[in-house]
Amino acid sequence: MTVVFEGTYSTYQQNDFGKTIKSFLTAPGFERDDIAIIVHSLPAAVSEKDKLSLVKDIRKLAAGVFVTGLSVDYYASFAQSWGDFVKDVDN
Repeated sequence: MTVVFEGTYSTYQQNDFGKTIKSFLTAPGFERDDIAIIVHSLPAAVSEKDKLSLVKDIRKLAAGVFVTGLSVDYYASFAQSWGDFVKDVDN
């Protein structure tokens, strides 16, 4: 599995990385199951509807998905919204 994006929510949104990542899926030998996306620093002001939409969009692109509101130590701890993220991935 290859992490094709690891960065902040604002970077992901501002640079339309979803479109860029979609192009990876057209490359020979690259499939959704080969891709992971990590989005951190998700602002608390993002609505639940927009969070769910983000997770659903990323799940269409990648088998490995991680979205968190944490901006530091996001590999070492879970955000308070971890349960919500797990529910969103399950939908």
